[in-house]
Amino acid sequence: MARGVKNENDSNAPYDFCYVNERPVDDISLEVFYKPHTITLLTVAIIVIIYSVYTRNEDNIENNIWAGIQCVFFFFLIISVLAFPNGKL
Repeated sequence: MARGVKNENDSNAPYDFCYVNERPVDDISLEVFYKPHTITLLTVAIIVIIYSVYTRNEDNIENNIWAGIQCVFFFFLIISVLAFPNGKL
C-alpha cells in the first residue's frame, strides 16, 4: 500500500476504538469476594489446627518436625492473604 493512501477502514478506526472502550459492560463481579473474611478465616484456621493436634500420631520426631513446618507455612499463607489481598502494591 502506498504512503498517504488510506484504506476505507482506516477512517473509522478511531471512532470504533472509542466506541468499544465506552460501551457499558455487565457487572460480573461476585460481592462475596470483595468483603473481608478475617473472622471466618481465623475460625477455619483454628479448627484445622485443633483437628490436626488431636488426630496426629506423636511417636515419630521427624513427623512432628514436618507437621510443625507445615503449620508455620499454613499460618504464613493466612497472614499473607489477610495482609496483601490484592497482590503487590
